[in-house]
Order: sequence, then C-alpha cells, then structure tokens
Amino acid sequence: MSDRREEERITESRDTGGISGSRKEERVSESRDTGGISGSRKEERVSESRDSGGMSERRKEKGPVAGMGKEQVPETRDKRQKPGRKEALCENQNDGKEAEVRARIRELERLSRGGGDSGKGDYAANGLMGDLWISPDGLSAIYQAKSAGFCFGVQRAVDTVYEQISSGNQPIYTYGPIIHNEIVVRDLEEKKVRVIHSLEELTKLRTGTVVIRSHGVGREIYSIIEKNHLRMVDATCPFVRKIHRIVEEKSRTGWEVIIIGSASHPEVEGIRGWSAGKVTVVETEEEARSFVPQTDKPLCVVSQTTFNLKKFHKFVEIIKGLSYHEIAVLNTICNATEERQTEAKSIARFADVMFVIGGKHSSNTQKLYEICKRECSDTHFVQAFDDLNLRLVPFRGIVGISAGASTPNILIEEVSNLCRKTILSRC
Repeated sequence: MSDRREEERITESRDTGGISGSRKEERVSESRDTGGISGSRKEERVSESRDSGGMSERRKEKGPVAGMGKEQVPETRDKRQKPGRKEALCENQNDGKEAEVRARIRELERLSRGGGDSGKGDYAANGLMGDLWISPDGLSAIYQAKSAGFCFGVQRAVDTVYEQISSGNQPIYTYGPIIHNEIVVRDLEEKKVRVIHSLEELTKLRTGTVVIRSHGVGREIYSIIEKNHLRMVDATCPFVRKIHRIVEEKSRTGWEVIIIGSASHPEVEGIRGWSAGKVTVVETEEEARSFVPQTDKPLCVVSQTTFNLKKFHKFVEIIKGLSYHEIAVLNTICNATEERQTEAKSIARFADVMFVIGGKHSSNTQKLYEICKRECSDTHFVQAFDDLNLRLVPFRGIVGISAGASTPNILIEEVSNLCRKTILSRC
C-alpha cells in the first residue's frame, strides 16, 4: 500500500475526531505485519466500540454471547452466584432432611451392633439382631429382621412333608394346609400332596399318610386316623403339644380353662379339643371384661402361641380384676413369637417404610402387621413377590423388613435384594 494513500487515511481520521494519528499508524503498522484487518474495517470496529458505550474490543470479543449488551452480562453473573430465596430454602430443607436421615441410620447401626441399654445386643436390650445394609451415600438403609421367616415348628412341619414325598409314601395328605402360605402349599400340590379341609373328608379316607401340621389338632382327630387305619405323621409344634398336655391335665383335675387367642384359629381349635371340661376363648378386650365363669372351679389361663404378648398381659389383668375364684396363668406364647414381635416393633420405630411379608391368612403375620402399623404408618403387606411396589421404597430413609412364621426365606431374600437394587440404581 503506498505512503500517499496512508497519509490520506490518517488525515481523514483526524478530521472526524477519531483515533490519533500516531496510534493509527501503530495499528496500521500492526495490520501490515500480521496481514490482518484492513484500515477501513479497523475504523468500523472503533466506531462500534463507541456506540456500545466504550466497551473495549477485547471485552467485546469475549462476551458470553455474541451481540449481548452491557447490561445483560451482570444479570447472568448474579444468577450464578446468588440463588433466589426459594432455591436457597429448598437447599436448606434438603440438607436438614439428609442430616436427620443420616442420624437415624447411625443410631440404628449402633443399636443393631449391640448398643442397647444392656450393651449386650440381645432382644431384651433393643430387639435389633438382624441384617443392616447401608447405601454407599449413607442416605438409605434396609433392615431385615433376624426373626423373619419360618419358626422352628413351621420349618419342622414343612420338612416333614417333603421327607414323606421323598420316601414315596403316596398318597400323602395334610390335615389342613401345612402352613398359611400359598407359595408352599401350591408347591406341595404340584408334588401330589392333598389337603384335607374337614372332619368329614378325613372320616371317608381309608388309605394313605396323614401329616398333622404344626398347629396341632384335637384328640378326636387322632382317634379317627387310628380307627381308619391310616398312617399318621405328627408334625405338631412341640410348644403347642405342651399346651395340649397342660389343658388335658388341668381340665381333668377340675380346672376351668380360658384360652386367650382367636377362636377360629386351627391352633386354638386343637387346644380346645384336649379339654375334658368347659372352655372359654377370649380374643378381645371386650370379651375379657364380659367374661363370666361357667363353673365355680378355679381358672387356668393359657394362650395361643402366636398371640400378641402385650394384649395377653392386658387381658390377664382384666380377668384377674374380676375377682373370680383361684386363677393360674400360664404364658404359653412361643419365645420365637415374642422375639419376632419385639424386633418388628423396634425396627418400625426407625423405618420410613415397613414391609411385612407373609400370608394374609396367617395369624402371626397379621399381628406383626398390626404392631408395625402402630409404629410406622407406611406399613405394607407383601403376600407374594408380585405384591411388592417398588415405588414405595424411599429415595432417602430406612426400609424395614419383617415376616411371619410361615413365610419362606426365599421370598424374604427376593424382597430384600430387590429393595437394595432399587436404592443402588438411584445412587
């Protein structure tokens, strides 16, 4: 470019009040050295800089979005640095919720490791002896009760039936469903084990093996089996059999028997069948208060093995307060039932959601549900795997799992594992 042409441009710039000549020469020289933008384009950029309020070329080129004005930049920066009051409140609430959940999980972990009042970690201390699983982020936990699942008597009865199947002693019958669980009963049906539903059905049988379930039966059933020359396998729970002997002995020596339990439950029906005298069944507080002896003989009080322990003691005190005759109270509630109920109550106090697994026809499972529901309003019955609603599993919090005495371990493990996978998928 010729020197004459450059001088004309510099003069033009001076006339319009633009950039000084010396500065312009420097910029033109830079432009020549770098092969950059022409002089006329440089003037346009200087003019644009003036119109935008004096923003430097460097700042203009580094703006967050091309063409954004000066007043818009600080606004974007404020949004990043200073959240609104609503967002800040939500963050504070979330932090508070997380802290509360972490604290509950830590306390549950402490107790389940033996940090109760006695420091021994036994049921008397806190009832928490099961398996505790905590998510990697520490905001979710699953507690699976140690007492969940088959009790000794039920496991023994179920094993007895499968042993009979293996030995080939066909046909095989159970007097009533071996346990109150559809999964087990359906599996046994597929293996050709039939259920006798009534006394009339039993009377008509002339061949086969009859298994007495863990609930036990009355004396009359034994007599019919013997009379019809049927083969009998007695799987009555030893704790239930003990009650039979108590009732038989006391009733023969002149005591009037009171059974605290559900009158329609097979175990209670069986206990009644061993009494030689009058028997009264008390299931509710109202029935306890309205109790009137049928004789002037002393009273003997026993209980269904799966009855609610707290209710049992309450009903006994009510009957004692009526001041009738001499009274002998025998707490025949199974230790396994007491442990199961104590543990379920303890975990329900911590839980955000509680799953009680078992058949709805199972008396002990229903009682577990009632106990948990009083401590945790969000308690749900899971009778089969398909009943589990994973939407109930909280994003933060504790899931408690307990199960009745007739619930197979495989179902409990399936529910527990799926809850874990659900929580892990959210972490």
